[in-house]
Amino acid sequence: MPTTDTPRAIEAKAALARLVRHTLEVMCFADAELLPAAVAPANAVTACVSFSGSRLGYLQLETEQEAAITLTAACLGLDRSDADLGKHVDGTLEELASVVCGRVMTSLDPTARFEMRPAPALDKANEGIQQTFRLDFGILRAILQLC
Repeated sequence: MPTTDTPRAIEAKAALARLVRHTLEVMCFADAELLPAAVAPANAVTACVSFSGSRLGYLQLETEQEAAITLTAACLGLDRSDADLGKHVDGTLEELASVVCGRVMTSLDPTARFEMRPAPALDKANEGIQQTFRLDFGILRAILQLC
């Protein structure tokens, strides 16, 4: 998707910001503040979902390892000291990416059918709509690429 501010891009940016914040609040009890500029997390844990249907593209979430652990603990209701917590980090971030993707796509086109599947991390993560959110325990970047 071009980075210009077309009506479609503005709508997608607003939906992504709103639905990332809401999903993190509901699923992980985490407050997320949208930062004015996109920043890539250091040593990121990444989850990417591809989607097809009336729109094609990818949604990727990236966060620092410690933030991913905190999100996982909150989402699963586990203590951060739980010995098995690390086993669930990738799956939890994948689930968050799937939920955000489904909510964004439904928001942009409520009647459309679409299919989602896990995908490898984006080669060109600097393209598309990028938003970074400050959490109490790190940052999370969301990337939405609409083809």
